[in-house]
Amino acid sequence: MSETGPAERLQVSRSPLREAIARLAVAGMVSVVPQVGTRVEPIRLGEVEQARFVRESLEAAAFAVACEMPDRDVGNLRALLLEQERCHRITIRTDSSPPTRRCTGSSSPRATTTLPGR
Repeated sequence: MSETGPAERLQVSRSPLREAIARLAVAGMVSVVPQVGTRVEPIRLGEVEQARFVRESLEAAAFAVACEMPDRDVGNLRALLLEQERCHRITIRTDSSPPTRRCTGSSSPRATTTLPGR
């Protein structure tokens, strides 16, 4: 990917685009080859799993703190946790089918309405 196309589409100069690309490179999301262009790096499933674990741990800790609060109303939190558990049951297969066909086994209306073509 060159800088010119995205800069024109986003209607920004190349300087803020370069800054954004540099941040993405530091995060390991893209690699930049001078005089060639920028390439999106593959998703590292191990890092995704680590991020999911951290998020789940933080959310469980926040829920525990909320449960200890006086005058608490945790009904919304319980509903969100149930929704997350339903979404967690989505199975993603790694095959050559289109992305909208890869998610199976979900009883979550949100998952099926969020995915295009479902």
